[in-house]
Amino acid sequence: MSLCASRGFRRLPSTLACADSGFFDGRRLASRTHSTPQGRLYGRGTYLSDATCPTLHSSPFIRCSSINPATGREIARYDLHDAAEVERRLARAAEAFQRFRNTSLEARRAGLSRLAEVLDDRADALGRLATDEMGKPLAQAVAEVHKCAAACRYYADHGETLLAPRPAKHLPDGARAYVVHQPLGPILAVMPWNFPFWQVVRFLAPALLLGNVGLLKHASNVTGCALALEAAVADAGFERKGVFQTLLIEAKAVADVIADPRIAGATVTGSEGAGRSV
Repeated sequence: MSLCASRGFRRLPSTLACADSGFFDGRRLASRTHSTPQGRLYGRGTYLSDATCPTLHSSPFIRCSSINPATGREIARYDLHDAAEVERRLARAAEAFQRFRNTSLEARRAGLSRLAEVLDDRADALGRLATDEMGKPLAQAVAEVHKCAAACRYYADHGETLLAPRPAKHLPDGARAYVVHQPLGPILAVMPWNFPFWQVVRFLAPALLLGNVGLLKHASNVTGCALALEAAVADAGFERKGVFQTLLIEAKAVADVIADPRIAGATVTGSEGAGRSV
């Protein structure tokens, strides 16, 4: 299920938890975890150490490991962002939006065209990374990256038509009105592991076309994919600080991020419970 919520719809429960592809309440999450020598295994291929991080505002925080689900081999370890780092990234996103919203449509279209080229060039490496992190067959993983490139190219090629003002319908006689598209601000995306690149790009490409900036809270077991996509966006020529950033946070911290007044909207793909929560 996909849901996009603007700032008018942001009441969340006070406690949220997440495993892989969505939100789960505490009881369901407990049933999805078990202890291991490395820590607690959350769903598919992600270990979190037994250190605690009860809220976004706690200090010393959790380190997570990405585990190859086919071999059990640890691929990488990542320190989750503490409250100070999350604040830096939110501030960076808000500042970047004020600049990026004023770039020309042609410049943003050109950036998406370059991103398509970067993704096509890196499809084999990115596909291998997805396979290692979440177990998708390699051919499917590489095809997913090429699909992301095709989406970026589509928005680059058709952006002017897609964003053109259009007359409103069903107006009283003599009345005239138009529907226009304007950027909102930083958009938070909460995304699942099953299509680690496509789920992100299908939100990100139109958001960038319009002049929004993005923040990504990806499923923890595909952290490498999230960071690789962040690097691809930067290498495509979008400014390196603020236009698209990954937040390495636990799901229970998402509520605080959405509640931040700098976040203009949120999009989530996951379970029905995830959608209702956001």
